[in-house]
Amino acid sequence: MKKLQIITITALMASGVAYAALDWDGVDNLAKGASVTLSSNDSEGNRAAIVDDNNGSGWQAAGGAVNPDWALIDLGESKAFKDIEIKWEASHPNTYKVYVTDNAPTVTASGDENVIDAAWLTANDSKAVERDITGEASVDDHITGDFSGRYLLIYDLTDNNWASQYGMRIFEVRVGDFSTLADRISKLALDDVSVVRGETATVNVKAMTATGEGDLSKVTNLRLEASDPSVTVTDKGNGQFEVVPSAYGNYTLTAFGAADGKDLTATAKLTSNPDASTYLINESMTFQADAKNANGEDNAKNAFDGNDGGNGWMAGRDGYGENEAAGEHLHWLLLDMQNEYNIELITVNWEGASSNRYDIYAVQTLDDLKALTLESEATYGISLAPGVNARTDWFYGKELTEVRYLLLVSRENGSPYGLNLREMRLYGKTSRDPEASDIRIAYEGDAIANVGLPLTAIVMDQFGNAWSDQEGITLAVTDGDATIDANVLTAAKRGTVTVEATWKELKATKTIEFKADINEAVNRGKLTVEADAKNADDADNAANAFDGNMTTGWMAGRDGYGIEEGFESAGAHEHWLKVNFWRPSTSIW
Repeated sequence: MKKLQIITITALMASGVAYAALDWDGVDNLAKGASVTLSSNDSEGNRAAIVDDNNGSGWQAAGGAVNPDWALIDLGESKAFKDIEIKWEASHPNTYKVYVTDNAPTVTASGDENVIDAAWLTANDSKAVERDITGEASVDDHITGDFSGRYLLIYDLTDNNWASQYGMRIFEVRVGDFSTLADRISKLALDDVSVVRGETATVNVKAMTATGEGDLSKVTNLRLEASDPSVTVTDKGNGQFEVVPSAYGNYTLTAFGAADGKDLTATAKLTSNPDASTYLINESMTFQADAKNANGEDNAKNAFDGNDGGNGWMAGRDGYGENEAAGEHLHWLLLDMQNEYNIELITVNWEGASSNRYDIYAVQTLDDLKALTLESEATYGISLAPGVNARTDWFYGKELTEVRYLLLVSRENGSPYGLNLREMRLYGKTSRDPEASDIRIAYEGDAIANVGLPLTAIVMDQFGNAWSDQEGITLAVTDGDATIDANVLTAAKRGTVTVEATWKELKATKTIEFKADINEAVNRGKLTVEADAKNADDADNAANAFDGNMTTGWMAGRDGYGIEEGFESAGAHEHWLKVNFWRPSTSIW
């Protein structure tokens, strides 16, 4: 349980932990530039860093310190105040105490560390307030009470996981009095908003005091403006506005007003997103790239798997092509959408290992794709200053119709870690409705006379995708000495056989070349074989070379196969294997 102890300087209870950052505009920060002593890493720069009124600097105690971490601030003289704010980095205590006193603690050196005298801590424990902080993230701890004293000591009791390893870290300590400004409007506030393009988002503008939300009615001339005229803004009253973006992209919303004799502004980001129903990537699409992953399989598909947080298409890094330095390197990524689409938006999400210079080419046909060169005019392109840059690039505004192929060509790596394109997304709609246009007849393996050959027949649309209705397809032999039963084609002899597939009004034919299989003929007794070498039990083993089994075969010149034991040496040895071809009354040909 949290312990809240009385500050006996002026005998008022300190409040509980508050984790909201304060607005110090107009409040005198009594700790700014104060003298500081630190438990470890006690240098002039570190001492100044926690009282320089800069949230970006700070001090970190030495990791693995033997004694507790602490920071002592000397305000120069005894001062009264009501608010203490400590901005902690993620490496903070779970429990610590804040002492406010007029008598300085006794500090002694112990190796590379400074130590507060234990007797002083005990004597002043009634003047301390104990604080509890949970989690392992940065936090602003706001302590309130009626404080009076010259010295402010922040003393670590127990650490979170980060602080126990690396020492506690403080960005900034501020001391002051917000009580006189409790009702003063110091700023406006509004949240970032994300909305589907063309739809309405509600934005609420708030009036803020130094310690929280204030009275919005005190703000005069309140209005909201967008950074682009394509975003319409409607004032609904009482700080509520409706915004409607008509184009994709990121925009800035700025609120304006005035209060307590001061002009106020605040900004937020408006993101205009595509409708999820217009997302185009599907399982029928295929992907290619120049760079391979560690086991030799294309990793291009990772850029189109819908996962923005993981690894995507990687190139020019360990296991994904050669390790490359930052600078000019050529890589490409190709998407075949297997259909024609009208594309409205393309987004490219890069990890820090990003491309600083790349082009996107959107074309309709394979001939258009083959005609592209590195000098061809790109559909979209981007060129940024060198440097590691995790980001999402948005491309829109051009009329891209009847596009099937999308090619990304990266020309320059922005980091020495190759490329990691986490996700590429396309939004739009099909340019033409699909329709059944062809029947694809296919088979796998070799077409061998007298051996059944399973056939498949699939109705396809004009984009090469399987049609939704596959019922009622029939197959028939239209030429050749063959029969078909349950879609299994059997030719009586070698030669060509033509098969016709029919589905409603559609027809398609396929001519298949059948060949005679000598191995099959041997197995069926149509051919015989002989050889000079015998196996261990004195039976011919030549037929093993024609049994269709890759693990057995004809053996000669080895233990039990032509010689009693041992093996023939490398070099000239004569062995023969003979196949007797003959035409029985029922020809295999």
